[in-house]
Amino acid sequence: MLLLDVSAGGSPTTATILALLCLGGIVGNTAHVVLNLCYSDLKTVTAIFLFNQAVLDSIGAFTDVLRAVAVATTGWPFGSLLCKLQLSIRYLIMLARVYILSILSLDRYLVSHHRACSRGIRTSGLAWALSILIWMLSFVLTTPVLLMATTRGSGPGYVCTLSPPRPAWWWRDVWSWSTFGAAYLIPLLSITACHVVSACKHFMRRGCQRSGHPSSLCRATKFVLSAVVVYVLCWTPAFALTFAQLMGMAQQHSAWGSRLAVLAASANGCVNPLLYAQYDRRFGHEAARAVHACGAPWRVWRARSGL
Repeated sequence: MLLLDVSAGGSPTTATILALLCLGGIVGNTAHVVLNLCYSDLKTVTAIFLFNQAVLDSIGAFTDVLRAVAVATTGWPFGSLLCKLQLSIRYLIMLARVYILSILSLDRYLVSHHRACSRGIRTSGLAWALSILIWMLSFVLTTPVLLMATTRGSGPGYVCTLSPPRPAWWWRDVWSWSTFGAAYLIPLLSITACHVVSACKHFMRRGCQRSGHPSSLCRATKFVLSAVVVYVLCWTPAFALTFAQLMGMAQQHSAWGSRLAVLAASANGCVNPLLYAQYDRRFGHEAARAVHACGAPWRVWRARSGL
């Protein structure tokens, strides 16, 4: 299955890397969420979707801390309830993240090639409504995980995994194929279609700048493309391993393959804040304002002390 038993047979190296990724994801995404709440009005469509993306990545980074501890202790020490919550949150974040990227890709296509028609529908209200719909849809699709997640084993050898109903092999394959389609294949095909059509039209118009598009539009489009590429790179190992297991080709490589898939998937939430800082000028400006505000008491103290 896509949700791998990473707590079984963990290694200190894997646990250390996973902990560092959690730390980077927590700091970067929490900073983006706080800065948007404190210094931004969240009125643009892209900003609203990126805010939801950062919230997802923040929650994912916090839940990955439990997984890092499980890998370090080679067992799941947190009980069945937290097992259900952790696996369910991982699935919800995986689904919601790729659906937001799909909506962003469609939005970039509309604003790039149908600006006149899209002005009436690209509103902040619709963006918030779509965000809520994505959260609700992802939650509904995650319900089977909440029901099947459980702990297995005894003593320190507990693992947090899925326990499908009988016949287990049939439900396991059905669930794996469903996840492969809903979280990877179908969204990736829709994203690819949006960007291929958009790229063809840009090529016909001889580039973004020559076609009269503003630089901010090009920068936003580059950000969405970069976010899509990062998602594909980070989640392809997990889905490739799932596909190989379904085809009966990954039995002897499941140990190292699962570790690679776990680390790559966790890296997604850690890399996204770097994309925010690279392409979103407001993020850098707001971060500078926050640092300046935090340093104000120190500057006042130095001035009063005569240092």
